Amino acid sequence: MKNWQEYNKNNLNLSKKLIKHNKLNNFNYIEDLFYNHIRDLLALNISLSNKNSLKILDYGSNLSTWSNLKNKINTDTIEVTIFDPFSTENYSKEVELNFPVNVISNDKDLKSKKFDLTIFSSSSQYINNFYQTVLKENYILSEQIFFIATP
Repeated sequence: MKNWQEYNKNNLNLSKKLIKHNKLNNFNYIEDLFYNHIRDLLALNISLSNKNSLKILDYGSNLSTWSNLKNKINTDTIEVTIFDPFSTENYSKEVELNFPVNVISNDKDLKSKKFDLTIFSSSSQYINNFYQTVLKENYILSEQIFFIATP
C-alpha cells in the first residue's frame, strides 16, 4: 500500500507538470514510454461516445491519466471519478483540470453513482480476485467498458 501511495504522489507531481506544459503550449506534453498512445486511445474512446455528458469511472487510476488530455479533445462534457483504493484523501483538488475529477477510496461511494464508461488499466493486476470482484460488485461496470494499458 505504501508503494502505491508513493507512486500516486509522484504521479501527482507529474500531473502538475503536464497541466502547466499544456496550458502554455498547443501540443500536449510528450510522456515517456507508451503513455502518449494510451492517452490518444483514451481520447478517441471518449470522443466516440454519443452522450451529451459522459460520467467516467477510472477504476484504480490516478490524475496523470487525465492531466494530458487538454489539447486532444473537448473535455467540457466529461466528469471523472477515480477509484484509488490506497488514497487517504481526495487529492484531485491539488491540480487544476478543466473538467470535474473526484478521487475516492471507498468503493461503497461508487454504489450511489451511475457511470457511462468504466476504464480499467494497469492497476487491475494489483486488485485481488479482480474478475470476481468486478462481477460481484456489478455497480463498477457501466454501459461501456474500456481496458487499456493492461499487463
